[in-house]
Amino acid sequence: MTWIVLSVGFALLVAWLASNLAGRLHQIHIRRDDLLISLRWQLIQRESLISRLLEEEFFRPQDATKISQAVEFANQQSDAPLSQYLVAESQVSGDLREIFAYEYQPQSTGTFSILQELAQCCYRIELARRFHNDAVGAAILLHKRWLVRVFRLAGNTMKPEPIDMDDTIPGELAKIIFGQ
Repeated sequence: MTWIVLSVGFALLVAWLASNLAGRLHQIHIRRDDLLISLRWQLIQRESLISRLLEEEFFRPQDATKISQAVEFANQQSDAPLSQYLVAESQVSGDLREIFAYEYQPQSTGTFSILQELAQCCYRIELARRFHNDAVGAAILLHKRWLVRVFRLAGNTMKPEPIDMDDTIPGELAKIIFGQ
């Protein structure tokens, strides 16, 4: 009789642990998806702010051409697979860093406020990618647990992949945020 009670107790404990792990895994996947949406939204915001700076004729002509082509290419890649889209967005980040390698002087307070928004947006892009990759790391750790593998608690979801993209804030824009 005691073996039956112990067996039922052990089965209930394993079922409770499995349910708990499945819930945590589900929440981490939701968090990761939300962070990916946030990253994409920040990338769209950055393109919008760059377009506003182009309208203000803030950039030198050769820089304006370069950044507008990079933004246009990133827009074309928005429906492509995520890795392709992030390569295009990395190109925008690299071009911004090259353009802001030297000091730009805003012509008006409106332009300066757009630059402040752009600097904050670049910082939020960096944070969103970092938080996304943290969530991916947590999901990968849960995917490796024996209960998750044995009971297939992850279902048909693929193992999440961290995002690798260039999101370094241009130096002059970082000075606006951090006052360095």
